[in-house]
Amino acid sequence: STILYRDGLIKKSSSKEKWRGLAKKLEKHGIRNSQLLAIAPNTSSALLQGCTPSVLPIFSKFYFDKNAKGAVPICPPFVKEKFWYYKEYKNMDIKAVNSVISEIQKWTDTGISYELIFNLNMSNITAKYIYECLIDAWEKNIKTIYYVRTIQKDGSSIDKNECVSCAN
Repeated sequence: STILYRDGLIKKSSSKEKWRGLAKKLEKHGIRNSQLLAIAPNTSSALLQGCTPSVLPIFSKFYFDKNAKGAVPICPPFVKEKFWYYKEYKNMDIKAVNSVISEIQKWTDTGISYELIFNLNMSNITAKYIYECLIDAWEKNIKTIYYVRTIQKDGSSIDKNECVSCAN
């Protein structure tokens, strides 16, 4: 399927011969760096770097991240100046996010540190919808879903007991 996908891109290109030449060189010699485009960082690294994690929308405009050492207040950079530009992932349609991640995934060498968050306070969240979102991600060739989390009706999220360095 990779060859067919590449051929489809070449057909749409205005520089077909250059792309075909490059493809032949890659087939013959390979490529030195196998990971030319990887999405980073995950949530833990992003907190240390003062940026948003990966390519996902922000979880919330403000929340507390609880860990073994206490609770850390989290808000995205520039929230004061750009408050209304930040869409909260917890209130978004997962299938719409799947579509965006799917497009980014086409141009990314590695799996994207992607998690699904289902807000059980929204009326459309059912077991069937969660299943449909997982199948939708698979059909759109998303390589990895790291976690599936829920926001409970009382506002809490399921506790994170996984490795903090791996979490997104």
